[in-house]
Amino acid sequence: MEEPSLARRRSVFRVLWANGVHTPARLVEMTGIPKTTVYRYVAKLKKNEKIDPLPRSGRPVKLSSRKKKRLENFIKKDRGIPANELAEKLNTSYPNLNISERTISRTLTELGWQCIRPKSVPPLNPAHRERRVEWAKNHLHQKWSRVVFSDETTFQMFRNTTKVRYKTGEEPPERVVVKHPFKVHVWGAFSKRGRIGFHMFTDTMDGNLYRQILSQHLVEDAPRIMGRGWIFQQDNDPKHTAGETQNFFEEHGIKLLDWPSYSPDLNPIENLWSIMKRRVEKKVNKALAQEKQVTCSMFKGFIKSKWDNLELSVFLRLVDSMPNRIGEILMRNGRITKY
Repeated sequence: MEEPSLARRRSVFRVLWANGVHTPARLVEMTGIPKTTVYRYVAKLKKNEKIDPLPRSGRPVKLSSRKKKRLENFIKKDRGIPANELAEKLNTSYPNLNISERTISRTLTELGWQCIRPKSVPPLNPAHRERRVEWAKNHLHQKWSRVVFSDETTFQMFRNTTKVRYKTGEEPPERVVVKHPFKVHVWGAFSKRGRIGFHMFTDTMDGNLYRQILSQHLVEDAPRIMGRGWIFQQDNDPKHTAGETQNFFEEHGIKLLDWPSYSPDLNPIENLWSIMKRRVEKKVNKALAQEKQVTCSMFKGFIKSKWDNLELSVFLRLVDSMPNRIGEILMRNGRITKY
């Protein structure tokens, strides 16, 4: 439905025209109608055509531009406000509106608003951002092909993040989720040449376990794959920077890459873990769909299989993203990047 003010201005336009006011500039001044619209009206009236708006197909627009702006203002004040509360607020502001939650959701989509879970980011203070910028400047010319990236992560057996489709009228899909799902921790390392090391464990990692993993999966494997002159990357977790661990690196002649704190977005292995977790979850879902029981041993086998079958192109793409990550840190003045 049109705004009443537009209908009134159009009525005023007709009255003025009927009373001999035919100059476009004068009509613009007296009605407030845009010049281009006035010229269009004048052309129609000279042909004895009506200036009423043409009927539009489909459902009438329930929210005017003014109401849509009010809707967006509500969201800007509270980004987490649900659609039902937005409908209630608009209906309170405009008593005769009677807008539904479904119309609110559709309108927000048309306006370009999306509803997502906010990305988790580390708590960067000004000192952290300054350190990240300094690090980026110092590593503009780093040879990333010589770097071995590493990190730990946790895989959960009944992860539930994959979206599925179903038709209206069907029963919504269900997903088996146990109260205390089995979890397994993984340490991994890779470079542009591919996989370097991999280890699964269920114990809590401490300095001793970390050094044991390095002894078994890095000390010999990295030189064999990388040759001479490689550099090891790890974050600033206390067990990584402990004195005994630093002594371990010195004893084995392992050169460490300087790394800024609170910078998971800089480490491409974080993206690798995301790829693997999606693939493992898909494998688990497929087994459950076939009504197979997924045991802890099977789950660990899925993880190892997905690691062993990662394509070399994945490693290449992730390592090649490092210059872009550095560029984005400089562009964003140390703030968290899209990675």
